[in-house]
Amino acid sequence: MQNVFLKSDTAYLLLFLVPVALALLVGRLFCGAICPFGALQELLHVQRWAVRIPTRWMRVLGVAKYVVLVVLVAHVLVAHTVLLRDWTPFRAFSTLGGTTGTLAISALFAVLSVITFRPFCRLLCPLGALLSLVSRASLLRVRAPTCSGCGACDSSCPVEAMRSGTTDVASCLLCSECASTCPESRLGLRLAWPWRAGRRSVLPE
Repeated sequence: MQNVFLKSDTAYLLLFLVPVALALLVGRLFCGAICPFGALQELLHVQRWAVRIPTRWMRVLGVAKYVVLVVLVAHVLVAHTVLLRDWTPFRAFSTLGGTTGTLAISALFAVLSVITFRPFCRLLCPLGALLSLVSRASLLRVRAPTCSGCGACDSSCPVEAMRSGTTDVASCLLCSECASTCPESRLGLRLAWPWRAGRRSVLPE
């Protein structure tokens, strides 16, 4: 996020544009299917030990990632230096080492990941914050043309992005849990704006 401003003439720009382009096309696919930090959190998560945080609390706590995004971008634009580079959660896993502080942060989020689904992604990730904003204009979204309101998709969504067949695209990670649990098989990836939300799915459901 910060190096794209400092090294825009290098591959950092491409690394930045790929997830943004994906978000414009199909939402937070990068977060759900490509990000290694997200994958690590999922691997650590144990469903039977999961602690479900009330939705209202998650929405309030989730504001933090937008604050982090603004702070990081503002800092790099003003100071032209990278802030908090060594304090990325799970850095110890990718570098196989670190300071006492970075090891402690990695350990903390590792433990949180066991009982909470993707805590860093949902609460603090600045790239996730950016992609959640961009994905609001995504061309394809998980939708149902009609919904019986059974609530199966609501309860199955690990990030609480479903509301009776309607997806909160800013939170959805396209994990397909909702589609696999829909008893009527109505959920699918459909064309959104400027087309009608209820059009036939463009991909198999």
